[in-house]
Amino acid sequence: MEILQTCLKKYYYNYVDKRKREKTVPVDLALGLYFHKIVELYWVKEAPGVLRPKYKSKEKFINASLGYYKRFIVSTDKIQGKKIEWRDENQKWILLNSVLPKVLSDYHDLTQTEAPPLGVEVQFKISLDDTLLVGRIDELRKSPNGLTIRDHKFYRYKIPKDMEKDFNLQFTIYALTLTLDLKNYGDMSKAIGLSREESLALSGNNLISKSIGLEYHLLNTNQIIPATREDMHFLDIKTTIEGLKEKLRSGQESGNYYHERGSHCDFCLNKKICRQDTLENRIDDGQTKLELFPIDSQFIKKPRKNKSQIRIKFPKDKKE
Repeated sequence: MEILQTCLKKYYYNYVDKRKREKTVPVDLALGLYFHKIVELYWVKEAPGVLRPKYKSKEKFINASLGYYKRFIVSTDKIQGKKIEWRDENQKWILLNSVLPKVLSDYHDLTQTEAPPLGVEVQFKISLDDTLLVGRIDELRKSPNGLTIRDHKFYRYKIPKDMEKDFNLQFTIYALTLTLDLKNYGDMSKAIGLSREESLALSGNNLISKSIGLEYHLLNTNQIIPATREDMHFLDIKTTIEGLKEKLRSGQESGNYYHERGSHCDFCLNKKICRQDTLENRIDDGQTKLELFPIDSQFIKKPRKNKSQIRIKFPKDKKE
């Protein structure tokens, strides 16, 4: 869903385009995948809702995590079968020697100040009307008000501003799916060790339970940024889903899966093929003109021959 919300062309590359090509992943996304794996390996599940740290000391945890990084990422330049797009050849070593040791140390220190989570990488699969919502929640934790969803953000991720914090689609889906799961005593509730009575009590009477809190965990600065979701977000996501369906329907019917350029392009798995397609499809003959702001022809003076410049001549005010 977030792919479709971000860029229709990205949806095309992921689900429609059948061309074979090398799969690549931007380094920032690769590091996020790496850290999610490390968190999953850090916690040992003894029973539903009962987790304990695997490593007895910070040093063992850091050494094991850096060993995984060197063995499976540095030596292959890949993660999950996708080639990592390093910014330069030195970046992998800078991460190994300075960035990752601090991030891993901070994470270990944080785990020593809190109770263990109830679950990590908790999967969900829930239908909302005729839309299937599928994904994973990084961590589910107990809180004084009930439950907290924690999402780890790695490396270059900045402190979210108000609109992103309040209306980020990912967090709204997390809160909504957990509420629905609690109401139905679903797989997530069972995975974190809740009884049916506890699950129903936490679900509450709202569309999005007031017992659910959300947190951004910014790993590069070790900051915890809280966020909330309310019933209005349920209505917002319903409207968003309908809009995305219409957007997809338009692309399918017209065949025009258009680009939606932005900063997200730097982290897109398809940016190489996207750039290649754009360059191959560009028009170099200089004959095509795109009129973004229509102007009355009387205001335009035609260019001289062999000149590509367009001159705009505005009429003088008429004297009364």
